[in-house]
Amino acid sequence: IECKGLPDDKSEATKHYVTQWWIPAVAGTPELPARRWGFVELTHAPIMSHRLNNAIDQLLSGGPHE
Repeated sequence: IECKGLPDDKSEATKHYVTQWWIPAVAGTPELPARRWGFVELTHAPIMSHRLNNAIDQLLSGGPHE
């Protein structure tokens, strides 16, 4: 979960790093139990709870996630 007031120049780079490098590395670690990993960036306080719940639902259902 990345929480920000406003997206900045590093937002897209962070998302890319986490989704393309960190998640695959952690998911492939045999010492950790099998889990689903995902990434969500929350930027707008009034809807953070809604966006986080949607991201969790998508991850648990096996659907697409950020």
